Amino acid sequence: MMATFFSFANVTNLNSGTRIYLQTISGYDNPVPTFPHKPKAPMRAPEVYQEDHTLSFSYNNGFTLELVDPSMGDEGTIVYTAVIPADVLTWQFPATLSGDYTLRLVYGNWAFVGEIEL
Repeated sequence: MMATFFSFANVTNLNSGTRIYLQTISGYDNPVPTFPHKPKAPMRAPEVYQEDHTLSFSYNNGFTLELVDPSMGDEGTIVYTAVIPADVLTWQFPATLSGDYTLRLVYGNWAFVGEIEL
């Protein structure tokens, strides 16, 4: 039996912790796009802050969070993935994850990418 460890709640202090700077990638090749049309306004990357194994987001319209280990293969290997429901503003990673990763937040054909250390 496999256990899944995660939790979420509303954030009370967004600016606590270390800010993770995200690069926006438009036209990301998402195998499961969430919307078939072009958005009416440009996508804006959320502000993301990290404190230990907890991330806080400035906003969330619902996205897929991926941790990619860049040391595994040419493009890295996804070692953790979670669908974050809309309006969830904090996310707790399992304590068993440690090391340097690429954080990828995927929303439709957009991806927001940054570096994270757990």
